[in-house]
Amino acid sequence: MVTVKDRRHVILATDKQLELLAKAKTWYLDGTFKIVKAPITQLFSIHAFVKFEDVVKQLPLCIVLMSGRKRRDYK
Repeated sequence: MVTVKDRRHVILATDKQLELLAKAKTWYLDGTFKIVKAPITQLFSIHAFVKFEDVVKQLPLCIVLMSGRKRRDYK
């Protein structure tokens, strides 16, 4: 959990997912507001392409439940 002033953000990722993100050349970021309920105001996700054998897919590798959407929350 990360705290920014009075806001809390919960970061969900396994060690393997973080390892895959570290190896990725490009990250894809996505934020959605409509599917979350208070006190959460945004579901933020970080995706990357992952290759396994001959298959390449874009996967969400880190999920962040955010209680704020100001610039300082993203830093």
